[in-house]
Amino acid sequence: MTSPIHAESSVRSNLEPIEPADHELLLAFVQGSEPAFATLVRRHIDLVYSAALRQVQDPHTAADVTSAVFIILARKAGELRKHLIIPAWLHRTTSYTARKAVRARQRRVSYEQAAARLNEVSVQEPTNAEWEQMMPFLDAGLADLAAKEHEAVVLRFFQNKTFPEIAAVVGTTEEGARKRVERAVEKLRRFLAGRGIAVPIIVLTAMLGTQSVQAAPAGLASTIIAVPPPGSLSPLVAELLKPDSRIFWKWFLGTMLGLLTLLLVTIPWVRPHFAAWTRSPTQTLRLLNQAAAAGDAERWASLVHTSNAEEQQVTIMLSSNIVAQAEVRRALIQRFGPAAYQASGFSRVFEETPEDLFSTAVERVSEDHATVQLIPRPPLKFINVHGIWKFDFFHTTSATAAQAGRAADRTHAALLETHRHILQGLYTSLDDALLHYKQIR
Repeated sequence: MTSPIHAESSVRSNLEPIEPADHELLLAFVQGSEPAFATLVRRHIDLVYSAALRQVQDPHTAADVTSAVFIILARKAGELRKHLIIPAWLHRTTSYTARKAVRARQRRVSYEQAAARLNEVSVQEPTNAEWEQMMPFLDAGLADLAAKEHEAVVLRFFQNKTFPEIAAVVGTTEEGARKRVERAVEKLRRFLAGRGIAVPIIVLTAMLGTQSVQAAPAGLASTIIAVPPPGSLSPLVAELLKPDSRIFWKWFLGTMLGLLTLLLVTIPWVRPHFAAWTRSPTQTLRLLNQAAAAGDAERWASLVHTSNAEEQQVTIMLSSNIVAQAEVRRALIQRFGPAAYQASGFSRVFEETPEDLFSTAVERVSEDHATVQLIPRPPLKFINVHGIWKFDFFHTTSATAAQAGRAADRTHAALLETHRHILQGLYTSLDDALLHYKQIR
């Protein structure tokens, strides 16, 4: 047995007159032909009315939605592109307009009145339980399809087109049109299954072909064709044709939310760079002091200027001493107490700078170079690198990079040994520890 999705309509007679295509009728209407628009309405009114009725569940509201959709078509006729597939455009416009109609109805009446009215109206009964379950979700599932798949389904099941006819309209092969429809129906089946409606593919295909489109009420087409002036439109149609102000506010709020998100994402990245660009040499020195006290080797090294690989290597060694020095400090405080440590010579050996000493800072800046002197200590040199002040250690010290490297190496070894002896409890006092440290250094 041939599947309904592969079954073609009976071969049309060669004597049947060729009707103008939708885009030809639309062009004729734009040029002033009212009969062309009337033909378009009669050709597609059942499709639009059926889609509206499924969604609003009220014949009177569905008729108003249908009128509004064709009025929108008439007003936008000159803007629609030549190769637009009119039935698919009408179906999407119907879905959008039906949602507006439901919202408008809910604004005008209370939920109780709406429920009472829905109970009183007469809606065409579905022929089976599957269709009754599927009907409220069908158009949402169709709207969820990709544009090309949506066009193929509308042409196949709402317009009763054969696969060769679909291929000619959408610009593909007959086999391509067939696969496009099959793929779309399968996606629609999965969409319905996700909402608890299990419909076999063959049943879904049959219902789409036989129950998707029903006849619009008699006389509705004539009412639409005789488009009334704006002042005489029905209240609901007039409301449906109003621009939706919420679209602007959604766009505005979405844009503001996007900008806020971008700002929140970029601030953490920009803030450190901005702070570094506006930092003075004295502030850089304070950060150096804080990094040394915290044992933050990476931060300390980032504030020191190097101009070659040798200086970079020495800076890495010095930053390692920052970590080792902090470990010795913590071990001494834990072993002998913070007061004893502060009173010992270790605080002077490790060159901890009291915060109040920065009040004596004398800063001298000359273009990209600067000095900072914390009285009574000697001045320290700084250099501006791409707008950021860094400590120019290798021009502040009189030692060469090689000499500084050897001294850093000896200091590191002494710090490690001192730390090990503290943990082993080999020192009876801070003076013993300091004496041993100076001897091995």
